[in-house]
Amino acid sequence: MQPAEARREDGVLEPEKPEDSVDAELDARFRAAYDANGVDRSLIRWTLAQTPTERVRAVEETLNALATVRHIEPPR
Repeated sequence: MQPAEARREDGVLEPEKPEDSVDAELDARFRAAYDANGVDRSLIRWTLAQTPTERVRAVEETLNALATVRHIEPPR
């Protein structure tokens, strides 16, 4: 049995090569979604697909949700 991850020379962990077609497809999608620095490209694409107004609304909704959570008292 092989380890689930292999360590490159620079110390970065890499998943082992997929063995079946489903794993191969998931691996390909994962590699397409993230760049070498770990940046999720799908979030960048999602943001760029929105209008500036939609982007501002998304930020406002997130800030409002965070403000609501901050005001909720923990149960005693």
